Amino acid sequence: MANVAVIILIFSFIFFLIPIGIGIFTIVSLWKVFKKAGKEGWECIIPIYNIIVLLEITGLPIWYIALLCIPGANIYAIVKIYLELAYRFKQSTGFGIGLIFLYPIFIGILAFKDEITYESAQPFAESFCKNCGNKISSKDKFCTNCGDGVEMPKDICLSCGNKIKEDAKFCTHCGAKL
Repeated sequence: MANVAVIILIFSFIFFLIPIGIGIFTIVSLWKVFKKAGKEGWECIIPIYNIIVLLEITGLPIWYIALLCIPGANIYAIVKIYLELAYRFKQSTGFGIGLIFLYPIFIGILAFKDEITYESAQPFAESFCKNCGNKISSKDKFCTNCGDGVEMPKDICLSCGNKIKEDAKFCTHCGAKL
């Protein structure tokens, strides 16, 4: 009888330690991912604020927090956030799906694989005139200050700022028509 109690105690202890170990590994991994993205590592452990910082890293708007609070819409938001996180680290859609379903493993890969680097979210909503330096919108065809013609790059989506293929009809990141 004593042997059975010892075995149960050992299994209970193991099944208690495994989730704690996975949790600690996930926090350390997310800390490193935040550092790779140019943020402070400690920002990953502050509830709600860590989501705001994650949205900054992915280049998604802050109102996605509201989507995370709506049943059904939260699934869309989580999928979009993790896919964008994968894209920002130059990974495939499959890697993003791995982040969704096997988060501790794939966030660890992002964190500890040195070859994986971060490409910052560069919203192209505003730019600067080459002639006078005035802030201009991606919708402007002419500078509002000096009237100089504005040339927008053809390989960047004007909606989200991501690089696109020249022959693309829609942005693969935000779905905007080009």
